[in-house]
Amino acid sequence: MEVWQNNAFVTVLVGGVAFLVLFLPYVVWSFHRFGQLSFRRIIGWAAVCVYFTGLAVYTLVPFPEDPQAFCASTHVGYNLHPLEFITDIRTQTAGMGLRTALTSAVVLQVVFNVVLFVPLGVLLHRYFRRGVITSTLIGLIVSVCIETTQYTGFFGLLPCAYRVADVDDVITNTAGTLIGALIAPLLLFWMPASRTLTSTRLVARPVTSMRRWVGMVVDGFLFYLIAASSSIAVLVAGRRSA
Repeated sequence: MEVWQNNAFVTVLVGGVAFLVLFLPYVVWSFHRFGQLSFRRIIGWAAVCVYFTGLAVYTLVPFPEDPQAFCASTHVGYNLHPLEFITDIRTQTAGMGLRTALTSAVVLQVVFNVVLFVPLGVLLHRYFRRGVITSTLIGLIVSVCIETTQYTGFFGLLPCAYRVADVDDVITNTAGTLIGALIAPLLLFWMPASRTLTSTRLVARPVTSMRRWVGMVVDGFLFYLIAASSSIAVLVAGRRSA
């Protein structure tokens, strides 16, 4: 439970930082794409930043504190037998009452793997306007990439696999993405579709004070970025020539 709480804290913190860092580029892109800034799609963009951060945090970390000792004492295998989790549930919950079985670790693990990918299907289908099939295939690819990363020890950065690579995780993750894509119109009915915003892109709008402030903030950010980049380049060039 403590690990899950720490992961939640890291998710909110890093996801919030990612949103702040990417906010101005998003504003520029939004005005270029839609000719306006939609507050409801800003909320969606914040959800995208936090969710993808959380997806990485909950599936890839924490790493072993001592990778060498972990690999020497622990063997992390893999499962290539589809739907093995059904047998695990039947075996490990034998003799339990319904309530106890539903709250057992083996059942909650499956439920978590499904629920974790439901927001992916929702965001892909409603926010990024991908079809149900395309969204599901993307969920499948993302899950395979995660399991591959775990099995290869983060592609060789760790000396061994640090989590079990499980084909059942791919199945449940993909199912979660499909469920999310199917219920996306119900959950994000309030989100304006990109197609609707694009259709009114060329409609003339009054230049409000808010649009002026946004323009000044973007100009200030770009000025600061160029000035900071130039200063860093001068310092690096000066040290190399010294």
